[in-house]
Amino acid sequence: VRPGMVIILTDKFGSLCPLNVKMIEKIDPSFNGLTNSEDHIDPDISNDILSSLGHPRFSLGKTISKFSPEFHEKFDADSHIIAVYPVVTDGVISLLHLAKLSNSHLFIKEIPMKYKELAMSATRECVISNTTSSTNGCHIILASSKVAADVLADLKKHNFDPQIIGIVMDDEKPTVT
Repeated sequence: VRPGMVIILTDKFGSLCPLNVKMIEKIDPSFNGLTNSEDHIDPDISNDILSSLGHPRFSLGKTISKFSPEFHEKFDADSHIIAVYPVVTDGVISLLHLAKLSNSHLFIKEIPMKYKELAMSATRECVISNTTSSTNGCHIILASSKVAADVLADLKKHNFDPQIIGIVMDDEKPTVT
C-alpha cells in the first residue's frame, strides 16, 4: 500500500438498514416510527435483501481474480488489486480495520449510502447501532489509480454500484479521515 492509491467501494453502505428496521418492527409491533421516512420500506426491499444474503457473489471473486497475479506471475502494484476487505456488519468501521491492517492513512471523500434518509432516522432515534452495515458483496478495494477504472468497469458489468470513495494519504499511521 502506498500513497495515492484509491479506495474503491464495490457497493453503497447501508444495504441492511431496511431489514434491521423491519426486524425491530417484528420484535416490537408498536414501533413504527421510521417507516414514515422518505425511504419507505417496501416489503420487496426486505425480501430482496434476504434473498441476496443467501446468494454468494461469485462475480466479485471473478473480478478480484482478474486483477490479481497468477501464481507464476510477479505482483505489480500498478496492474493488480492491492487489498480487498469485506464491509458486511462492520459498515464504515471496516475502513478503520483496513487502515490498521495496511498501516495506512485513508482519506475518505464520500460515504455513499443506500436508504440514506432511513439510516439517518434510525441513527437519530438510536434504533440501529450501525446503519452502515451491508450485505455480502460490499467490499473495500485498494488499487492504483492506473487499474481503478478497469476494476470499476468490471464491477459495473456484474451489477455492482462501485465508486472511488477516497485515497491513501500515507503509509505511516493507521487512521481514517
